[in-house]
Amino acid sequence: MNWYIGVLKQYATFKGRARRKEYWTFLLINMLVTMALAFVDRQLGTFNPEYGMGTVGMVYAAAIFLPTLAVTVRRLHDTDRTGWWALLGILPLGVIALLILQAFEGTKGSNRFGLIRKAMLTVITAARSAANPYTGTATVPVYALLLHRLLPTIDMS
Repeated sequence: MNWYIGVLKQYATFKGRARRKEYWTFLLINMLVTMALAFVDRQLGTFNPEYGMGTVGMVYAAAIFLPTLAVTVRRLHDTDRTGWWALLGILPLGVIALLILQAFEGTKGSNRFGLIRKAMLTVITAARSAANPYTGTATVPVYALLLHRLLPTIDMS
């Protein structure tokens, strides 16, 4: 559930990268919520079989459109593709191709869209462990810069 809420917090953030776990967890919870809302629409009598959803489902779909697009673009960034690849979803078989692209493992280390979150956690952990025992402050810039320079050369598998 944290991954779902994390995507909603980044409502329209198209920059950066999204890990597979973040993307697929969001998609799964999104589908479960959609099915639950379809059930609610049927119970309320607002379900429209012609559209395949009801009033409550349409409101949810409109509200969740931007976060879904944003996490899709960030997932494409993780595989070192531009967000324009998301336009594949417009084509009849493009949705299937897009889902296949989302299943690929992301690039290790950093790519042109930034650091992967695992690498950023490594930087934060290293900075916290390098705190000066006398002042209690961390020398974050030095370690962050060092790890940022080293990460593209380190195999993170």
